[in-house]
Amino acid sequence: MAFLDGVNRGVAKRLIPDFDNTKNKNVRLRYGLVAGLSSIIATIILFVVKLVLGIMADSVSVIADAFHLLSHVANSIVLVASFIIASRPATEKTPFGHGRMEHIAPLVMSIFLLVIGIQVGEAAVHQIAEPHEVHYWNALPWILGATIVVKQFLYRFIRYLGERIHSHSILANAAHQLIEAVITLAVIAGLVAGHIFHVSAIDGYLGAVVALWLMYLGFAHAKDCLL
Repeated sequence: MAFLDGVNRGVAKRLIPDFDNTKNKNVRLRYGLVAGLSSIIATIILFVVKLVLGIMADSVSVIADAFHLLSHVANSIVLVASFIIASRPATEKTPFGHGRMEHIAPLVMSIFLLVIGIQVGEAAVHQIAEPHEVHYWNALPWILGATIVVKQFLYRFIRYLGERIHSHSILANAAHQLIEAVITLAVIAGLVAGHIFHVSAIDGYLGAVVALWLMYLGFAHAKDCLL
């Protein structure tokens, strides 16, 4: 833990000028940008990795897990936009701040999550009704496990930034990273169990659960944007 804190501090100091001046408005903005953008970049890379793995394995659950990562991207966009807007002074034309990306981008993402959730859910139902064999190989669960490790490092780094400036929005973004670990662990367990016991329908059931979660997230994000 102390080692990770040292690494997090070293990385943060390189990325944030005047790192220790956490009361400064511009420094706080930099904290928010580093937290949000690091989450966006890392999550998009993990999304591509999981999507490729899901397509290669022809696994509904892995593909669904990949698209679940897009909810993290939506949250991180909100984080970045909120820090940018908060850093700008109000004017006569914009008395409540600047820009609408804080609402528009997550709304577009929520619609995308709903559509993907429905499509993945349909594929999951087909896998349950007429199971096809998942193209399992021994390295697959280990590669997926490595994505959990990456997410854990990302979680600790973002949490470190949030604790430094006592930002609830950054800490909430960090906590959101942990949900992905639980889902990925369930997907890995399902893949291994399906391979050992030769029950391909497990992939469909897991895919259906994640698809329902995607639709719920899409609805929840849309509701938050419109209210």
